Amino acid sequence: MGRTPLETKQVQVSVYLSPDDAAWLPELKNQLSKTSSTDVFREIVKNLRTWFSLPSFMVEVLQKEAEEKGQNILDYVRDVLGRHAQSLLMEQKGKPEKHKR
Repeated sequence: MGRTPLETKQVQVSVYLSPDDAAWLPELKNQLSKTSSTDVFREIVKNLRTWFSLPSFMVEVLQKEAEEKGQNILDYVRDVLGRHAQSLLMEQKGKPEKHKR
């Protein structure tokens, strides 16, 4: 019996962006090495859906923490980035300043 080719179903979605978001899209395409805006959106959605392709044991613990905090994935990522930024700022405060000559 022959192999059945994998079937890929795709759903078309239209998105309206603010002028600022639309102006940022070419920069994001370059950063992600994508050739089209559609590929950028696919990448964003896939990464959010899969929790950035982290291993399942990591996703489980992160999802549990987000749920305990009552946060969706976007709020949770914002919270984690904010806490990380605070940590970096605290590290910088502890380092002696480099003087310019």
